[in-house]
Amino acid sequence: MGEHFKLALMAIASAARARKVFLLSWFAALGFPQPSHAVQPQEPSILREACSGCSIQLTLAATLAPAPSGGGFSVFSDIYRLHDGRYLVANEVPAGELELYSAEGEFIRLVGSSGQGPGEFGFIREIFRMAGDSIGVTDLTNLRLTVLDEDLKVARTTPLPFRHREAVAFGPHVVVNGQVRTPEHAGYPFHVADGSEIDLSFGADTAVFRGDLLGINNRPMTGSSAGMWAAFMGQYVLDHFDLLGVRTRRLVREVDWFEPWGTISLPTPDTPPSPQVIRLSADSEGRLWTVLHLASPEWARHLTERVVDGRATYSFQALDGIYDSVIEVIDPEEGTVLATARMDEIVFAFADSQHVASVREGSDLLPRIDVWKITVSR
Repeated sequence: MGEHFKLALMAIASAARARKVFLLSWFAALGFPQPSHAVQPQEPSILREACSGCSIQLTLAATLAPAPSGGGFSVFSDIYRLHDGRYLVANEVPAGELELYSAEGEFIRLVGSSGQGPGEFGFIREIFRMAGDSIGVTDLTNLRLTVLDEDLKVARTTPLPFRHREAVAFGPHVVVNGQVRTPEHAGYPFHVADGSEIDLSFGADTAVFRGDLLGINNRPMTGSSAGMWAAFMGQYVLDHFDLLGVRTRRLVREVDWFEPWGTISLPTPDTPPSPQVIRLSADSEGRLWTVLHLASPEWARHLTERVVDGRATYSFQALDGIYDSVIEVIDPEEGTVLATARMDEIVFAFADSQHVASVREGSDLLPRIDVWKITVSR
């Protein structure tokens, strides 16, 4: 067993570390009974396949295209579907643009602008639902969280004191996945931040601070009524954490097409790209949906060789050349995988719990975002 994988196994359990006063007030604010003792983690459950007659149906709901005037996305990081069917898209290029699209996919306007002031964004990493109709927008450049109201106006802005990846909200608080370098919090993947202070760090029995371990540091997340679910980018393992930060359940998917990893392997003609768990979502029925990227059958054909100092290196132009997308739906209560779907398009996000978004190139060589409604048929 390799050293990286040993480190991965050490780091994928969770533990509770918290300030007692904060936790008690947190439970009281959310209406939960105050805990008398921590819940002990259960043994991992191996997911089994069930419902042989079930399948995932993907129905095209909308296609988002850049505006004819030149406005609209180029490279994007996230998408969010509003309750009225409109969409928010976070741009990576040009950075700092949050764009509003109609339910039919037409570009409407920018929300805010690029910059450092109120209502301005640097590099938007995540758009997610908060309490009520509020929307959270995390900003990697400005290291802050901007909360928008139902009219997409700025309700408040609070600092996020570290570089972060995904974020989820339940109750009045936000849980963020990221690497913190302070001694008390280093090596833990999840943090509850209240302004400039971190009130709770959790997600590992043994803290391992290794920036190169993307497979265990990057944790797709989704909120639940009693805590949150989290996956691993490099392992098909799903953990549920309660509001104390204690892991209460672990679901493991054992399949030959997903080899666990800690440090990512770049593809070569003889080595496929590493499989990745990209996104996680929970629907209104309590089912978990996962999005994975797996090596395309023709991944090697899309690599470009370059020789530097006598050594061959390989690159690729687009993810859809080396990866396919896999969507699975899981019943966590029964411990079963209900259905699996595979598609050539690159799925990059859940627009909400019933929609996923994929990207492709249009005939005009400009990007398109296809939004698909996902359902399970039996």
